[in-house]
Amino acid sequence: MKSLLLLLFLATTAYCAEPIRVIIVSGQSNADGRAETKDIPSDIDLNFENIFFYQGNASGNCHESCPPNKLLKLMPGSGSLYKGKNHFGIEIGLGLVLKEKFPGEKFFIIKYAKGGSSLFTDWDLKKGPHLTNLRKTVEGGLKAIKELGYAPEIRAFMWHQGESDSKPDRAEVYGEKLTLFLKQMRKDFSSTMAIAIGQINLGQKIDPKLCGLVMKGQEETAKSFPKSMLIPSAGLSLKDDQMHFNTEGMIALGKKYGEALVPHLQKRDVYHLWPDGAPDNWKNDAQEQAVRSGGVTRYSGVTDPILTFYPVKDKNRPVVLVCPGGGYKKLAYDKEGTEIAEWFNSQNYNAFVLKYRLPGKGDVRHLPPLQDAQRSISLIRSMAKKYGYNGNSVGMMGFSAGGHLTVMTSTTQKRAYESSETEKFSPDFSMPVYPAYLSEKGQLTDIIKVNNQTPPTFIMHAEDDKGHFKNSPVYEEALKKAGINYSFFRCKTGGHGHGMRKNGKEADKWPEALAEWLKNNIK
Repeated sequence: MKSLLLLLFLATTAYCAEPIRVIIVSGQSNADGRAETKDIPSDIDLNFENIFFYQGNASGNCHESCPPNKLLKLMPGSGSLYKGKNHFGIEIGLGLVLKEKFPGEKFFIIKYAKGGSSLFTDWDLKKGPHLTNLRKTVEGGLKAIKELGYAPEIRAFMWHQGESDSKPDRAEVYGEKLTLFLKQMRKDFSSTMAIAIGQINLGQKIDPKLCGLVMKGQEETAKSFPKSMLIPSAGLSLKDDQMHFNTEGMIALGKKYGEALVPHLQKRDVYHLWPDGAPDNWKNDAQEQAVRSGGVTRYSGVTDPILTFYPVKDKNRPVVLVCPGGGYKKLAYDKEGTEIAEWFNSQNYNAFVLKYRLPGKGDVRHLPPLQDAQRSISLIRSMAKKYGYNGNSVGMMGFSAGGHLTVMTSTTQKRAYESSETEKFSPDFSMPVYPAYLSEKGQLTDIIKVNNQTPPTFIMHAEDDKGHFKNSPVYEEALKKAGINYSFFRCKTGGHGHGMRKNGKEADKWPEALAEWLKNNIK
């Protein structure tokens, strides 16, 4: 099967579109919904002013309830393919939580679910018709968001399914099948989205042993699969068929999903680096777009650079600026950006991801990115009091071209733009990962000038990165001569462009080596 290509958004104005958080809902009948709208208590406020909805029909196209070029506000009956507008699913309870926890903030729910469907056939990774329809639905929903001027951020995937697979030939291996399915969902839609797995209910008219095996598979997947959680349904009220949740149970289930996902749905602070225009009257007519292919979201045509903040709770902790790579032509934004920021969060480090300008025709190739990086470091330091992190412990990590940018920013002694800023514009520690463009004919390029002011450095590179490995030993030698505290994680295998994703090679161990280096060197 060809990799899914999703056009996430296309910004045609001078500034990025307003972000909107997206939640995908999928599964079988209890995700689609058999709860009846007429039984919703009158005291429940169902005014979802800022929560929008896109429902795929049986073919994966927009459901008839979705007007063309308009976002439908969430409402009971807008989200079930079962007997039209008289029923609803888990989206209503979810919406109630979103409205309570995030008052006035916008969310977008995209849903495709089909009753009676099996993970082994209907959702099969090679030929499952419902998987195809889900992809079509998500693509259509994202397109609708983009056309209305929003920038979608897929934050969560809700999956409620398993009743149809409580069968002798499926139940025992359900967990393995579910894990493979969720891996594909992350590849298709977002590598950093949280995943909520709804547990089926033992009250159903299904063999309790087989049902128990499916439940065990769901539990094991939720425990072992990164950034996933189990949503228990035991004790929630069912309809007379003892299989589907009634109105009370469905609202309660939706709320359970919402409450579990709250930590993963927090709004992230975003900063435009040059709100009054980039230095030197810089202009570029490129149009920014993001395309997802092969499990990676890549930006091109970036003209409005932004910083996105990933905080940790503890105060006075260090902070890291993360710079994705892509040859100064594109940015591998999730694989070498957002995933890395979340890793730093797991190590109790704050992080900012930089979406830097990509040079156009006539530009000095590295100047716009260098200006963006220096401005970012100064801006990050200036916000230390606001956020409570340590503004005197600001690191920088970059990958490939971003690694080159990291080295440039770490070794350049002069600000690359005119400014009255007083904050230091170079990092306090530096982490280039498989850096590109550092050397020519065994010597550092003229723009890289290592001296005793170069910060402590961690380098990562695999020797089988044939196009770029030559750069790191040359840089290492320069650091050594200048007496800089450095560590070089050099391994035989790993290649180029892997980020922190495991690929069964020696490079898989580099995050652990980095964590140890940070522990011993950075305060």
